[in-house]
Amino acid sequence: MGTTASPRIAVLLDQVETDYHLEILAGIRKICARSGARLVIVAGGVLGQSFEARNFIYDILPEAQFDGIIVLAGCLSNHSGTDPLPAFLAPLRGKPVITLGVAVPDYPTVHVDNGFGVRKLIGHLIEVHRSSRIALLRGPHTSLESEARFAGYRAALESHGLALDHRLIVETGLGREDGARGVGTLLDERGFRPGTIDAIACFNDEVALGAIEELHRRNIGVPQPIAVVGFDDEPVARVSNPPLTTVKQGAREQGEAAA
Repeated sequence: MGTTASPRIAVLLDQVETDYHLEILAGIRKICARSGARLVIVAGGVLGQSFEARNFIYDILPEAQFDGIIVLAGCLSNHSGTDPLPAFLAPLRGKPVITLGVAVPDYPTVHVDNGFGVRKLIGHLIEVHRSSRIALLRGPHTSLESEARFAGYRAALESHGLALDHRLIVETGLGREDGARGVGTLLDERGFRPGTIDAIACFNDEVALGAIEELHRRNIGVPQPIAVVGFDDEPVARVSNPPLTTVKQGAREQGEAAA
């Protein structure tokens, strides 16, 4: 199929499950509709996971007649790290490819400064709310976005003269159940209580919402005595109870820019 008629744009991502995915796709769809392009969503699972039988669909991409490919590199590499990405993208050379979420050498990319966002968020908790014992549900260590956000957390503490306490840091996954488990780790396994934790910063909004639900289940109030903050600013953050304080990373705008 030629590009003079109706170009086909593929979006590669792990799944279509959260508001984050939907917001990015909404931005891409907006530009494709305006340009008369057809959009094909390829949800083939995360890379490098033995349970992801869907990965086979990525193998047929080089033969598919796409005129451009948008790769949600952050989502695809959350559990594998970014090392597999260059080899994953190599068969697609010759087609216009742009990555979204994390940078991959030799490819144009659209992404936010994760570290800066978290530095501002933690700084807000310290300066405005006088928080000094801030826990972090940090996401998987294999995620480049998680590592950048952890670096922002660490930098914010350091710039405000607060020591890094590794007992306040819990590695989690990406979903609400991981936020609930993270709270359980802090309170049950590590013995923290309201008064010994002022706030919980979370890798993303889904983890934050799970943390709020678990605190409510334990009859612990939010934001007092424990504040909870997230990252993404998904639409669901505005209708949570209480509304979630979070970092807006403009997922829809990133989708538009990539398209």
